[in-house]
Amino acid sequence: MRFDQAMCGAAIALALIAGCKREEPKPTTAPASPSTPQPAERPPTEAPQVGTPPGGTDAGRTVGQVVDDATINAKVKIALLQAPDVKGTDVNVDTVNGTVTLKGAVESQAQVDRAVQIARAAEGVKAVSNQLTLKTKP
Repeated sequence: MRFDQAMCGAAIALALIAGCKREEPKPTTAPASPSTPQPAERPPTEAPQVGTPPGGTDAGRTVGQVVDDATINAKVKIALLQAPDVKGTDVNVDTVNGTVTLKGAVESQAQVDRAVQIARAAEGVKAVSNQLTLKTKP
């Protein structure tokens, strides 16, 4: 049952991460008469996309690439959450162009090594950037 919940959660996360770019239609108006002053044209503003991280790492990427990365991200996160020897909730997973970045603080070096091993084993992963740290003990 836990796997079904994880898959459902991953599917929802994938849908939210993928997002969509929706452009609003421009209103059409009849041309004004030459004697009527025209307001200054303002460049259209673009609303931020859902799932686009700050810094715009999705810039220049196709929808397919974003979806592929979201799929890889979900696979790695699910595997980390299911691993009994890693506390998956302590590991943040980001994927860009097939490169998975692991961030967060875990209890031991063994957990760091296992998290990297799990990420490398996921289908579609090209590289793993390990930025995990060890939790400091008070």
